[in-house]
Amino acid sequence: MFSIDTCPRTFIDTHTIKPFKFMETETVPPYAILSHRWINGEEVVYEELIHDLPTISKKSGYRKIEAACRQAYEDGYDCLWIDTCCIKQEEEAFQGNIPNMYGFYQNSDICYVYLSDVSFKKDFRNSQWFKRGWTLQELVAPRTVVFYDSHWQYIGDKDGLREEIYLKTTIPPDVLSGKQSIQDIAIIDRMTWVLERETTRKQDLAYCLQGLLGVRVELDYKEGDWLTDIRAEMPFTD
Repeated sequence: MFSIDTCPRTFIDTHTIKPFKFMETETVPPYAILSHRWINGEEVVYEELIHDLPTISKKSGYRKIEAACRQAYEDGYDCLWIDTCCIKQEEEAFQGNIPNMYGFYQNSDICYVYLSDVSFKKDFRNSQWFKRGWTLQELVAPRTVVFYDSHWQYIGDKDGLREEIYLKTTIPPDVLSGKQSIQDIAIIDRMTWVLERETTRKQDLAYCLQGLLGVRVELDYKEGDWLTDIRAEMPFTD
């Protein structure tokens, strides 16, 4: 896979469920990371968590953070990264982290996928998680990916579920298991993995492909053609 040598600096302490930061000179220890779907009005953002606002405990997003921290703590991790509450949601801060997202997931020790719309293992492939653009890199980049249902019951890991995931995503099982490098897959084939996925803003279809394709795309949420943006950075022409 592409090596993107970047790690987050802000994490949730799995013991206290509070945000904390590492200095740039400090070494980041092995960390867990969460992949999930955002629920409008229910997510807890950095500013709420850092100030410990009393209203956050009523949100389902806070219960999700608690459960993810509990799982990470049980697995021996002190640090957990969650996009909703480890990045300040101001536009400049959020956009500044987008090019690093693939690296954040790739360099994690383990990625927990929380499927809030799955109650039984047989419904695994029907989750809306497989239809979101950003979750593509969250599936491919980490070495270890484990799936949990809405009750935080273990479903399985990426390797063990690779055949089911292939049927849903067309991503080759050997890529999912780590036996085959993503660089062995033709660029045009990698691009097809996002065709059935959706993002809130259409430009994000380009931005969520950056790490998978090994390119950097300038962030611009003005009207534009996402395919043109990404192809402009590609090392091939028609």
